[in-house]
Amino acid sequence: MKLWMLAATPVQQTDLAIRAGTSRQYLYHLSGGFRDASPSLAARLEAASLSMSNETNGKLPKGCMSIRALT
Repeated sequence: MKLWMLAATPVQQTDLAIRAGTSRQYLYHLSGGFRDASPSLAARLEAASLSMSNETNGKLPKGCMSIRALT
């Protein structure tokens, strides 16, 4: 998650948050390790980040959630 956040612009971070149904601030909590994503949120973030990677022709990393967050 942290690498994805570093690669994304603030606008892209906000877009990911909207697509996943959360806030940009919560993404920072997740990327900093202060919070853990629920399985549902992790799946939504993974799907949204994969879609955004495809839309940017790979400029953004594919997927943003680690296996740990999905279990």
